[in-house]
Order: sequence, then structure tokens, then C-alpha cells
Amino acid sequence: MNRGRALLAGAHAWCFVCLGSMSAARAQGGSMVAQPPDPTRSEDKIAIAEFAVLSQFAAANGLHATLMMDDGGGCIAYPDQTIVLDRSQITTNLSKIDSNRMSAFVRFLLAHELSHLIQFNKYSYAPATASDPVRQEMESEADIGGGMILYLTLTSQLQSNQTTQIIQDALQLVFNMGQDAEFIGGFHPTHEGRRTSLRYGLSLGTYEYALEAINAGASMYVSSRDHLSAVLELQQTHSVPWTRYMARQITHTGFPNMTSVINSDVDPGISANGMKFNYQVTYTNITPKSVAFDGSVQSISFLRSSPNDTFQSLLWGSNTQRIQLAPGGSVTVTGAMDRVDNSQYVAKLVCPPDPIALYSTGS
Repeated sequence: MNRGRALLAGAHAWCFVCLGSMSAARAQGGSMVAQPPDPTRSEDKIAIAEFAVLSQFAAANGLHATLMMDDGGGCIAYPDQTIVLDRSQITTNLSKIDSNRMSAFVRFLLAHELSHLIQFNKYSYAPATASDPVRQEMESEADIGGGMILYLTLTSQLQSNQTTQIIQDALQLVFNMGQDAEFIGGFHPTHEGRRTSLRYGLSLGTYEYALEAINAGASMYVSSRDHLSAVLELQQTHSVPWTRYMARQITHTGFPNMTSVINSDVDPGISANGMKFNYQVTYTNITPKSVAFDGSVQSISFLRSSPNDTFQSLLWGSNTQRIQLAPGGSVTVTGAMDRVDNSQYVAKLVCPPDPIALYSTGS
């Protein structure tokens, strides 16, 4: 199957579904203390091998990236198409996980930075002058791209028992590198935001894999493709690439304190057989100014043993709508979507202003 698909190609280009810090791309120009990788060093040897795996993605996007290594300076992408990996991030984990998982860990670091290079070309992105919300969007989108690339390049290992652990390693990695939700500002998304971004990227990888399999004649993937398209709302169009739109929804662009803007009254309306939410959500503007936002009502199942932990939660449905409210005004939205509630999982309806919900000013 083709693993060189162009990234950030259009409104539906990229797609969390059942299925120390990585630094933001730095300012254009500036000095860089880094050296070419040394194949005699264990960290560099892993980086060289993983960089080669990703070269096809770089080529498909017109990139000719160069790999450099540094000690303690963070992982960085430069507009001259240079990617710098921090050996200290690799060394810290070498003794903790086995070689296969270590390779995937390094692959994700590289894939995240490769996504920044694509952003440089796509958006003429200058992080030195960008606002913090824009930088958060770009970091979220790079996590989505990194997750997609990681999934697609792991497909040869999908029958391996290590695949689940590899993905969990990556989810824990980005969660650890997020910023605290109480901290307003800064250029990285929250812990939850970074993990959600990666999960969407992994789901996009699943969707792309299904498309490639169908094109190769594997009709059994049609239901997976259709399910992912519906749950991820790929039928919607936006003025920006799908990945950028989702990054805005995840990082809550324009609404860092949504709880001070709206209230929501939720009636989940569970169906008689318990298989669906027939919901009704009323949003009320509690400010003296008009409010407009894109908000998503989502059906998410959480482990009963950890009902507030998104780490192994599953997304079953999503409905995003444009909400416009006059000062003090209210509007009610209704709909139906699948829910899964059993001995292992508890189903919840999630919507704004819940911090884990998706909402933003829109495209």
C-alpha cells in the first residue's frame, strides 16, 4: 500500500475513535547547536533508522528533510527543513521500554516534527510572531499528523501484541508533555488536548488505511471507512484543512474559559433498548455579548473503573453545529447517536462547556 500520501492536502485531508517538551517549531533563522547523527551511538542509530522510514512521507509532500542530533535542546523543526532530535529524550526512555517500542517512540517524535515542516510550507507559519492560540493550534495539528503517520507506519506490526503498548506509550508521552489546564496561555495544548489530538491522528491513520485497503480490493474495510467517516464528521467542509479545524476545536480557539460564557442543560434521552442517545441540549449565553461558536455533542464511553479518564475512552458519535446566541439567549439542539454502556464501559454525552468537549470560533 502507498505510504507516501500527501498530508494537509485539503478540507478533508486528515482525520479518536474505537479503534520536558516536544518543542514547538522554532523561529525562522537563529542559531542551532546540533550535529549530524553519529551511527556509533545507540540513540542516533535508532533515529537514523526511523528517519529513513519517514522519508517517503517527506518526499510525498515535497520535502527533503535533514536529520540532526542535539543534547538537551529539545526536538525542533526549522523552516530550512532541518529536524533536530534531542538525544536526552531518547536516552531517558532507552532503559524503560524494549527496542521495538523505542523505535516507535522515536518515530512519533520525528513524525511530529515532520508535520511542522509541512505546516511551514502550507501556512507560511512563523512561530516567533504567532499568537499563543495559533501556536497551540499548530502543536495540536502536528500531534494529529504525527499520530496518523505513526499508525500508518505501524500497520506491518498490527498483529503484534506490542502494537497496543506502542500506541499507549505515545498517548502517555504527549499527555505528559501537555500544559496544565489552569495555565492560560503558552504554546502547547493541555495534557488532555495533546492526547486527544494524537487519538484523532491515530483514527485518521485508521481511515487512510481502510481507504488504501479498499482501493486494493479489500471490501471488508468498507464498513470501517463509513463508520469513521460518520463519527469523525468527514462530510463537513471547512475553510481550512480538516486537521487545522480539529486542532482549533481541541484547543478551544477563542474560548479559553467557556464555562464563563455558556451554560448547557443536557437531557441524554436514552432509547428504550439503551443503544442510542436521543439527546436534547440547551445552550444559554450567560454574558451580555452575543456569542457564536462551533460546538460538538459527542457520545463517549469511559471505562467504569476510570470514568473520568479519557486514556482508553471510545468515541461512538459526534454532531457539530454552529451555535449563535444573543445576550442571555438560549437555543436547543437535538439529535441521536449510538451509545455503548455495558459491564466494562459507561456511556456519557459530552458537550460544551465541558473541558474535554470540542468547541471553537470555527473555521
